[in-house]
Amino acid sequence: MASTTIPESWRNSPSDDVYTIKILRGDTFRGYEGFDLVDSYDESPSSKVLVFYVPKIESYGVFKEVVLRHVEMPTEDVRFWVCFNRQNGTIRPFEPVKREMVDSATMAELVSCHGTSVRIKMYLEFADDKKPPLSTHSLVFLKHFDVQRQRIYGVKKIYVHNSSKVSSLNGKINRLMRWRPARKLHLYEEIKPDRIDCLDRSKSFADSEIVNGDIICFQEALSVAETQTLRTQDPRLVLDATQFYAKMRNKSQETKYPKVPKPAIDFVVLPGQSFEDALKSLQERMDILNKDLTGYKFTCSQENDSVVAYSNFDSLMTCTICLELLVDPVSFMDCMHVTCGACAVEWFRHSSTCHQCRQPVRAVHYIHAVAATVEAYCQYNSLANRSDAELANLRAKYKPGQLIEINRREKIDSDPTAEERPMSTAGCPGCNPGNELHFLCPEPILDDAGNTMFPGHARCEDCNAHLPLMPEFSLECCAVCTRFTCRELKLQCGSASTTAPFLIQPLGTIRFPKELDTNLFETIPIKYEREVLIKYAQDYDMGAQELFTVLLELHEGAGLPRASWHGVGRAPFDRDFVSSNNLVCVTCAKDLVAGALLTWGQSIGPSLSPGELIPGDYASLGLHAVKL
Repeated sequence: MASTTIPESWRNSPSDDVYTIKILRGDTFRGYEGFDLVDSYDESPSSKVLVFYVPKIESYGVFKEVVLRHVEMPTEDVRFWVCFNRQNGTIRPFEPVKREMVDSATMAELVSCHGTSVRIKMYLEFADDKKPPLSTHSLVFLKHFDVQRQRIYGVKKIYVHNSSKVSSLNGKINRLMRWRPARKLHLYEEIKPDRIDCLDRSKSFADSEIVNGDIICFQEALSVAETQTLRTQDPRLVLDATQFYAKMRNKSQETKYPKVPKPAIDFVVLPGQSFEDALKSLQERMDILNKDLTGYKFTCSQENDSVVAYSNFDSLMTCTICLELLVDPVSFMDCMHVTCGACAVEWFRHSSTCHQCRQPVRAVHYIHAVAATVEAYCQYNSLANRSDAELANLRAKYKPGQLIEINRREKIDSDPTAEERPMSTAGCPGCNPGNELHFLCPEPILDDAGNTMFPGHARCEDCNAHLPLMPEFSLECCAVCTRFTCRELKLQCGSASTTAPFLIQPLGTIRFPKELDTNLFETIPIKYEREVLIKYAQDYDMGAQELFTVLLELHEGAGLPRASWHGVGRAPFDRDFVSSNNLVCVTCAKDLVAGALLTWGQSIGPSLSPGELIPGDYASLGLHAVKL
């Protein structure tokens, strides 16, 4: 750009009578590779940031005219934004220059109106339309992580409606990138260099706290075959945007920009002296008593490797979800990322992937070693301890060793081919797009002429309607037989039967009808063992409810083991123990009681027949433990 476009009065170095104004042009974001919108700390001659020293008495109109003439852009096609320094260290556009700011207003009035400092940062937007941005919309910058080329670069700025779903970006990005057919995407918010969060597609932009100046990075979702192909081509490829951001962060720490040399002045803060007193003596030494020193950088010369090492260790003791000290830490399989147990419980209610690397999580395990390390760390640093109220709140949600259920629901809006599916007439609420369950069956029922069972489907136990086997709703079915009804999916059941409906309830609160006492042990396959247990129940006059109560107490209220004849259940209930908070039907609960009694009944052996047993013999065999 020709330097003659800049007035002579703007060429002076910083002083009390001028504002230092840094301007980022909108077109420099396209293709930019790095953090934030631009590297504002790059002071080399090749920097994309324009710097002007504008007198405070200069009018806003002259300022606009000079800047636009310098960048060779027409006045009517641009919009000036004021950028703010966020608390996390990033610099983002916050709000456009207010419309009431007339051209005759001075730069001092502009600064006062927007509450900025003497070092002003502005964003120069090339406006696609002449209308001012509405308060219902937010200015968002899009970045693309290109897995093939291993780069994250700026694409374009767009406006999003605050009440729109994050998932609405899928169509906009596919059109912007001209991808045909449409591709599935992963969306991340670049909050700061060391914090990249995955966006929940089901939330609105307002609920996701997306505001003016936020950066959203997108990448194509890779299939298993595509992932294997890329791994084969080059095992060093980074396939996840969050991991590539980490690689960029490590690389940027090694990069040294040629800095404009600045004079440094050493000063000492004496013991007992406040920083304000030391700063005042520094102002006297520099003869700048009335100058604002907010633009100066103060560093401590005694920072050493041990301080850095302590800072790094401190970050290892921090949960990456709540950003607080770890409490009852758990790790995810297979990525091994660590969080608080309570945070993991909340996270996996709505997701099946890791919040950091977005890899699928198979299981969550409590880790004693990290818990011990956190405890030792708290003894060294007492200030890091959580409050008693916080600990009580977290441990009400998760106790060490507790099983954490993982929500494996697939969102219907993540399937770009949903609208291409043929319509189903079988009555399953999940087979057609746009259904009230927000779930799409992987294998829709197209022909129900045979009235049979279909893959990925079950039948309502009351009305016999087809229902989808939704992964997260398996938590609402019986933990043993995995049966359920329309009610568990919050649907209207079509049953017109007057018989008792199929009900499931938590095992710990189950209530057995008295008629079950007569056939409590009918499912036990071996006649001898069945007769022994029947005689035991008769001798002590114990029905199903009484036996269940004492057996649950023996297991300290945790639950009961599955009966051996139950086989292997459908995930996630493919384990051999049913917790007291798992849902079961009365029939299966009865089997759990019979199976638990059978476990010690088998220890009696064939030495005695049922008719020869007396109550005292049960005590000699260890059965007195369950006597009421």
